[in-house]
Amino acid sequence: ATVRRQGQTVTAPAFTVIDLGARRGASRDDAISVAARAVQRRAVTVGALAAELATRRAHPHRLALELSFGVVAEGAESGLEVTYADRVLRAHGLPPMRMNAPDRLNGSTILRDFENVEFGVVAEVDGVLGHDGFGRTLDARRDRKTLATGRVTARQTWVEVRFSACELAADLYGILRARGYRGGYRRCSPACQIQRHLASVAS
Repeated sequence: ATVRRQGQTVTAPAFTVIDLGARRGASRDDAISVAARAVQRRAVTVGALAAELATRRAHPHRLALELSFGVVAEGAESGLEVTYADRVLRAHGLPPMRMNAPDRLNGSTILRDFENVEFGVVAEVDGVLGHDGFGRTLDARRDRKTLATGRVTARQTWVEVRFSACELAADLYGILRARGYRGGYRRCSPACQIQRHLASVAS
């Protein structure tokens, strides 16, 4: 659990990250977000986290972390992004979207949460912090400027991602179809509501 750096004995990054996710009061999303940010900042690798987690049989979020590592390796930076990728995109068979890829907009470099380049569709997932007040104004400004490039933004709140994955999938499918996508979708479970939501849009 320790490594030597510049003659000092310090806690190994993977140990620290996994430990933070197990602290009292840490939620599933907290544990995943800490791990995801550490990976994207190149402080640790997914492989190192997986190896450390394998030694923590009693970790309260062990299964959630194990299931998240594949999405984190593809670029997810938060538990919310992992949830969107898993429950909205993959569970409903929608086309892949690249995660947190840099983009140039109005002379500045930004990161898109999700983007399907082929059909010009951007998906942004707004967490609890940074998306109210002036943050909301910045989001609206970014969305307008994105439209000017010929792309469209589907923006959703954390509440929708948590509790309305099927409806979000139906909305995204409709947007993709309107922009040329001719693939299908699938139900995420026997109780999936995507068909009902698509029917309500068509009626």
